[in-house]
Amino acid sequence: MRHTAALLASVLACALGATAARGTSRDLSARAADGERLYLEGRLADGRPVEAVVLGDVPVTGTQLSCVTCHGRSGMGSVEGVRLAPPLRAPYLESPRRLKSRPRPPYTDAALVRAIRDGVDAAGNRLDPLMPRYRLGPAELRALVAYIRSLGGDFSPGADLDQMHLATILTPDADPAERAAMLDVLDAFIQARNRAAAAARVRHPPDWPEYYGEWVLHVWELQGPAAAWQEQLDAHFRSQPVFAVVSGLGRDEWHPIHRFCEAHRVPCLLPNLRTPPDAGADYYSLYFSGGTVLEAHAIAARLRDATAPQRVLQIFQDDTGARAARALADAVSAGGRDETRDIELADLHAYSIATLAREHDASAVVLWLDPDGLALLHDAPVAGEFAVFLSSTMLEGEVPAWLAGESAAATLAHPYALPAETRSRFPRVSAWLATRRVPPAAAAQRRIVDQTFFAVTMLGEGVMHLNKNFYRDYLLEVLDHSSGFETWSASYSRLSFGPGQRYLAKGCHLLPSHGVGPPAWVVP
Repeated sequence: MRHTAALLASVLACALGATAARGTSRDLSARAADGERLYLEGRLADGRPVEAVVLGDVPVTGTQLSCVTCHGRSGMGSVEGVRLAPPLRAPYLESPRRLKSRPRPPYTDAALVRAIRDGVDAAGNRLDPLMPRYRLGPAELRALVAYIRSLGGDFSPGADLDQMHLATILTPDADPAERAAMLDVLDAFIQARNRAAAAARVRHPPDWPEYYGEWVLHVWELQGPAAAWQEQLDAHFRSQPVFAVVSGLGRDEWHPIHRFCEAHRVPCLLPNLRTPPDAGADYYSLYFSGGTVLEAHAIAARLRDATAPQRVLQIFQDDTGARAARALADAVSAGGRDETRDIELADLHAYSIATLAREHDASAVVLWLDPDGLALLHDAPVAGEFAVFLSSTMLEGEVPAWLAGESAAATLAHPYALPAETRSRFPRVSAWLATRRVPPAAAAQRRIVDQTFFAVTMLGEGVMHLNKNFYRDYLLEVLDHSSGFETWSASYSRLSFGPGQRYLAKGCHLLPSHGVGPPAWVVP
């Protein structure tokens, strides 16, 4: 795994120690909460950016260079080239150190204030000139120091040197066959990983930096309506806190799980969903793509490329389709030229695409429909009359029979890899599973198998580079700086990681039917 976090992990293992002494638990006081905004956003309580200088006299603002930029949300620091932003957690700050042959005493609160304000360390040495000298008042400095102290040294709940507890979450509407396929992959991977870890423990001393503790998987199966899930999730978490949620399975509703993971600061890594919640500025949930929302933005980009304004008719069903229709309508209206009309499938009075398009004077029709819904629209659109767009996510791999005719024309929004690409890549996953005696997946479950394998493999790489520093935020920082993962996926052409990027797939194919033109790759 090639990324700066790998180098960072090896450097900081020496700084903190693989078995760092536990400090105080992270319990934010009101003062520390004010400091959290300074640390994460570089803003004062009234919202104004903090002022600072770097390199002696170059003015910057806290929104350009906040503490989190270099020291990380976890407080574990970072490496950029030859420059090291050191950790800020208690085992580092509260212990004497020797830096470049110079002794450095523990940081008192007064010494931390001096470092933040004047760029001088606890021994009186000048810090790197790229370290901002922040212009903060006494109350603001106390708040920021209180937040840094709140980072403490306690490891995140759910992990220690012996065991790491993980959860995977299933919603009540999860497909039984997909459920079985996902759990087969997770069980096979974790069993193989635990066997290898047990053998490695015999070969390596206890202070070896890589983690060879046991992974323990908990399957949280939610029941009833979404309004009841929060209480169930809280009960599971009280019974056994987990270090991370890996994979998972749902269809249209994941919002309560997303909110739970954000509230408890638990990484939720790549669940299998049609369309995930809007991550916004949230941090702890990582998704493969925006699903139908990504498709909507790709279709909107194609419509905006037209020379004349477009009149778009959208026909949708269920919550996923409704959300996609809203996303496309918003994207189209932002262009200032095109207009949309949205109709729910249940409200249709006719089931002919051509009739509906003519009634609404539509130059483009977008169908956010599953195979059953699409089967009601029995006529095939003809090239040149109006444009038709379909959703690959909603169709789940099924193409309507009426598109088989040579004269039929439509464009499929497809956020996944092209079929030939998937066929060439998937044998790597299926071969691995076959050696673990996992039954071969049916064609309908192959994407679930591939996505689940990617998610748990990525978790394994991230845990390995923690160097036994079991901080959930640090796991996400390691993953955010990852590279080289994109070749692991059979389901996606391109996956990319980066700080603050909560969706790995950024682009979408637009596939015309019957060779009308080559596939187009659109990054909205």
